[in-house]
Amino acid sequence: MDIWNFDPSGPMMPMVPMSLTQVCSREAIALPELQGAEILEMTVAQVRSYSTSTGEVWDTDPLDIAGLDVCNLTVTYTHPKWNDTIHVETWLPLSGWNGRFQASGGGGWVTGSTQGLAIRASQGYAVSTTDGGHAADSHPDEWALNLDGSVNLHLLEDFASLALHELAVIGKSITTSFYGKPPAYSYWNGCSTGGRQGLMVAQRFPDDFDGIVAAAPAINWASFIPAEFWPQLLMNQMNVYPELCEFNALRDAAIQACDGLDGVRDRVLSAPAACEFDPLSVVGQPYDCNGVLRTITKEAAILAYQIWKGPVGPDQSQRWHGMNYDASFSLLPRVECNTHEGVKRCSGLPFTICEEWLRLFVLNDREFDLTTLSFEQYDALLDESKTKYDHIIGTADSDLSGFRAAGGKMITWHGLADEAIYANGTSDYYQKVLERDPSAAEFYRYFEAPGVAHCQASSSSAPYPQDVLESLIAWVEEGRAPETLRAEWKDPATQSTLMRRELCQWPLVARYVGGDITQATSFTCDTHF
Repeated sequence: MDIWNFDPSGPMMPMVPMSLTQVCSREAIALPELQGAEILEMTVAQVRSYSTSTGEVWDTDPLDIAGLDVCNLTVTYTHPKWNDTIHVETWLPLSGWNGRFQASGGGGWVTGSTQGLAIRASQGYAVSTTDGGHAADSHPDEWALNLDGSVNLHLLEDFASLALHELAVIGKSITTSFYGKPPAYSYWNGCSTGGRQGLMVAQRFPDDFDGIVAAAPAINWASFIPAEFWPQLLMNQMNVYPELCEFNALRDAAIQACDGLDGVRDRVLSAPAACEFDPLSVVGQPYDCNGVLRTITKEAAILAYQIWKGPVGPDQSQRWHGMNYDASFSLLPRVECNTHEGVKRCSGLPFTICEEWLRLFVLNDREFDLTTLSFEQYDALLDESKTKYDHIIGTADSDLSGFRAAGGKMITWHGLADEAIYANGTSDYYQKVLERDPSAAEFYRYFEAPGVAHCQASSSSAPYPQDVLESLIAWVEEGRAPETLRAEWKDPATQSTLMRRELCQWPLVARYVGGDITQATSFTCDTHF
């Protein structure tokens, strides 16, 4: 691809083509204009014949990339008096640009991941990501608190929202300067934190992107993050710390009891809300734990029941959703066990993000011992978290009228077996969107993925959404709204397909109509199973 260049101050001469290789220089690319911020530096480098094996990314199978030529730009900027330094990295294909810009979201505390840059650049996208003011390998204990012990609200705002908008401004400006024309379409693509970010830009910066994939979104952040401590609180209060193999036995029993409620036995719970499994019914049943035969205890059954139920207040009011029956116990009720002089002792191992949120942002105390929390204290922390931070990072505003008016389109999907972010929070949000705008499905559609875990196909034993970005592009650019999302369960070792399904647009479900249960043609979308 060539662009044309001439010196307007000189005599009229025929315009001479300038290759993208020549444009990939600090002198040839205009600095972006960023309101309320100061550009500190822009570095530009050509990357030739780049090769990598990506491994699994949340929306892409393992991929071998070879011979990729890109212009790599990093813009460094700050907000005066905020004491922040933010980096936006952009990869621009030197050939084969598809005319599109894509922003790549983050995960956990990571504002943006560079892992996906090579993948999308190899597919022809101009692609950018941001570190939001803190490095991907940093932890919030390095930036969350000021020297006086107060919360660094500026860096939290960078992470929560502002840096996302500035990513769009910088990325699209650089893309326009480099190629000599603006991208025809701009997209956001992310899961987990990246999903929350997608909804944040739709809510607050509705003109930034034409299309958004917001998968398994970490919305309702100020509510669900502290709610993730519920399993640890229960274990601490009961002083009972079951090992994962016992929790797995209870999970398997629940799946066995409720698997057929969706009309087919495939170890995938498509109707978890209809499951009424009582874990006390399997107390005393044997299970294998690393070759040792044990029996399910009453204490573990009570814990599982309360974890599935979800956090409740002192008055037994429901404070947040519980975990679905087929979600893994490996994340939130984690324990660690040590043997000393022949005696095994286990203790809780809280999910790091939840632990850091409570200590740093809610309690403002790095050293607070969370094992000392009472039910009453924990209940108060749930309220305090929401009061302090919902307006900053909650990302649960159901008013998407600005995004609709801008012509945007958005797809959200969520795995029903998500062990980190419970899908019920997402379906509740989508219901609120529909209550505000009953025709919201004309621009925003939600799909549930039964049996799918958190943002990773290899940890799911069920069909995982495929080509969601491509479905979004067809909607944005061709007007073909997705009625279903294609999903496949693949063998992690061989990538051969074991099961196919079409994920139905919520609230429809996949009803079995007969035939091979591994084939999508054996199901149809309906209002009931």
